[in-house]
Amino acid sequence: MKRVLITGAAGLIGGEVLKLLSTDDRKFRLFGLDNQWDSGGQTQLESVPKIQCDITSADVEKVLSEVSPDVIIHAAAHPGGKSALAPSENVAVNALGSMRLFEWCAKNRLQIVFLSSSIVYGENTRDKLTESDFLHPGTIYGVAKAACESWLEILRGAYDLDWIVLRLFSTYGAGHRPSLDQGIVNVMLTQLLRGNVVISKGSLARKRDLVHVSDAARAIALTLDKWPSRRIINICTGRSTTIRDLIELLVQLEGRAVNEIDIREVEGTVGDPLSNVGNPELAAKLLGFKARVDLREGLRLTLNPNHSD
Repeated sequence: MKRVLITGAAGLIGGEVLKLLSTDDRKFRLFGLDNQWDSGGQTQLESVPKIQCDITSADVEKVLSEVSPDVIIHAAAHPGGKSALAPSENVAVNALGSMRLFEWCAKNRLQIVFLSSSIVYGENTRDKLTESDFLHPGTIYGVAKAACESWLEILRGAYDLDWIVLRLFSTYGAGHRPSLDQGIVNVMLTQLLRGNVVISKGSLARKRDLVHVSDAARAIALTLDKWPSRRIINICTGRSTTIRDLIELLVQLEGRAVNEIDIREVEGTVGDPLSNVGNPELAAKLLGFKARVDLREGLRLTLNPNHSD
């Protein structure tokens, strides 16, 4: 039985992975690590040990020694939307905290799945981004994620570290706490639930590849099964959605009229690309992964997690 530790296990993606992997208790012995268990997360999974710890803390090494995992799924991160507001904290968590995990894995010969982000591509002219495309991150969050990818490759050479990097495109779902700076779907939905004004920071013509969290979790589970060692893989749908279309679809699914909503466009965030859509071919080849949840159904599940028809 493989011992799997998930960091960020109380968050949107980590929590969904924890829930999915817990359905096969003959295959995995799971451990969840987060610094915010008491403010949400998959606390209904009573059989899974929930470890309260911050990855920036020196205590994390003691935790890792006690858990003795075979593989770490590293989902913990400081939100990208907050990276310009709290750059030092963003770097402390996403760069230095991640390196603490990488170093421990390297020296103890563990496998690690690192959840990177499509934001590492930055501004580009490609319709669909491939894993070999040039990286030009324009945000502190994106630079930290790109640095982590480079560090993993260096540690491969120095320690023979066995890793897989998954570049997740814009992931959404019901596990997000309401926020005006974390997750594009969450940001728009939070505003709609508060009233009739929706403000888009940046062009309404921006294009995003929106991945439902259940698909993202399934891709991560497939990674554990297939283990295409030391590969970087896009986790995406390959489908493009503009921010305006996203807002209007959310409005419709809420049973409201689009013409009753005041949709405003203001100056965007530094480094936020106009287009960020992925090519899913490598994930299909290496993992057998293809996104199953279309945007309309994914948003319905986000609005009503108990929806099942």
